[in-house]
Amino acid sequence: MTELYSRIGDTKKRISPAEKFLFYFAVFDVLFFPYVSSIATTYTQILAFGWFVVKACSSKAYEIDRRDKHLYVGLLFLIIACTATSIFFIPIKYTDIGLRENILRAIQILSSFGYLFLFTYGLQRVSIHWISILWGMIIYVVLWGAIYVNNFSLFLSLKQFFNSHDSIMSFYKTDADYIYRFSFIWTDPNNISYAICSTYIFLITWGQSKLIYEILGLFAVFFICVISMSTGGFVSLLICVLALFAKIVQRSKVKGNSLSAIYFLITILIVGVLIYGLIYYFLPESAVNSALSRFSNKGLDTSRLDIWSKLFADKLDYLPIFLFYGTGYQVYVSGEPFNVHNGHFLLIFAYGILGYLCYMLLLFRKPHFVSIEKYLFMLPFFLGFTINTFIGEAKAIALVMLLIALMRTNGNQLNKLGKRYELR
Repeated sequence: MTELYSRIGDTKKRISPAEKFLFYFAVFDVLFFPYVSSIATTYTQILAFGWFVVKACSSKAYEIDRRDKHLYVGLLFLIIACTATSIFFIPIKYTDIGLRENILRAIQILSSFGYLFLFTYGLQRVSIHWISILWGMIIYVVLWGAIYVNNFSLFLSLKQFFNSHDSIMSFYKTDADYIYRFSFIWTDPNNISYAICSTYIFLITWGQSKLIYEILGLFAVFFICVISMSTGGFVSLLICVLALFAKIVQRSKVKGNSLSAIYFLITILIVGVLIYGLIYYFLPESAVNSALSRFSNKGLDTSRLDIWSKLFADKLDYLPIFLFYGTGYQVYVSGEPFNVHNGHFLLIFAYGILGYLCYMLLLFRKPHFVSIEKYLFMLPFFLGFTINTFIGEAKAIALVMLLIALMRTNGNQLNKLGKRYELR
């Protein structure tokens, strides 16, 4: 079996010092740095998008995948058109704030794809230990989780610096009984649980770490899912367990050790009980019970069905219009702003089905040279996109772009070699 080390990139391909700096800056900005204090975005999103625009317009050496190019141009046209005409669909009392929201979100969505093109470009030219960086990100999230559990006041102080735009903090400040779910330095606690699960699955399906590290990583994911109290996170955690179990079974077949999978299940059961005991001991009982009740009582959150039913009941007479066109990012029901809680429906009503298809194919299209197993990491992201909005979190979407770029770069190398191998 041929091996490809965790350093990827062809250093023979040209990249300027400024581009190299921007690439590294963007990677660490997305994974570790705070949000910009003046606006809820990353430091490098506009820089990455500006680089992409300049590069795409001025350099023939920078080749964009033809399908990506056509899809992005289509998405660009539809978002600009729907945003420009959205003023005719906004209730009069929300005209100013509604139009501003539509414009800002349009800029956010369009500029976020700068990350996809920058990361793909950089990974093809820069040698980087991506496995170490992604494991480092998981450890970083766990450290924030430990602060959340052991010193909540310190967590809030740090969170205020790293993300002053976290709207959920305002609920906690006005209601002392409000249970503030762990959201890392991000805004939505659901998003970090999906992201940590997807990152973990990517590492065990594309990387080749020692089993002990993969098991410890699974418990780190379990820890984050519990303190984020995310229903979708628990479902994504199950996907993580199944992915690791499948990998251990595959390894045991190669090594001729059929007991490995059994040992794995026993270890998961014992250590899982221990971690739950520790979390129950450190966290307030109400927080633990809330986390478990969100999963056991609501499953995939049946209130979502009520939300979606109300949405479609309001839009029923206009559904044919949304085949081709949308009314802007902010959705209104009965003349009031409405939280859709579903990325699919949000994009359809915002930019029409054509805009939705362009976005989904840009983000979720599986390359033909990537197996289903190695595409599994996208499942938690898709789940988050389905039962939550997800696309509103700048760092979450940027992380998706990074993992997609890693998948395309590594997968393309696999395809060129024409051999099956694992990354170490």
